[in-house]
Amino acid sequence: MTALQLRQQAREAAEQATGDLWPDSGFVFRTCGSLLAALDGHPRIAMQILRHSKIAVTMEICTHVPSESTRKALRKLGKHLGNQAEPT
Repeated sequence: MTALQLRQQAREAAEQATGDLWPDSGFVFRTCGSLLAALDGHPRIAMQILRHSKIAVTMEICTHVPSESTRKALRKLGKHLGNQAEPT
């Protein structure tokens, strides 16, 4: 049995256990892309790891950037532009 088949079985079991409370998002998984983005991984590397042919798929569908990463990026941008004030 493949890893995806095992994951599907685990998902189905969790869905049955939670019944109507199951949040069916339609996504298979997006954790890898999101973790790479949070760790400042280059988008092209994430694209290669996820085996996507287009960077748009990686960045628009399979990657969620957490708010802490957004704040960190804004702090870096502010320092780069000469503003030492921390964004709130």
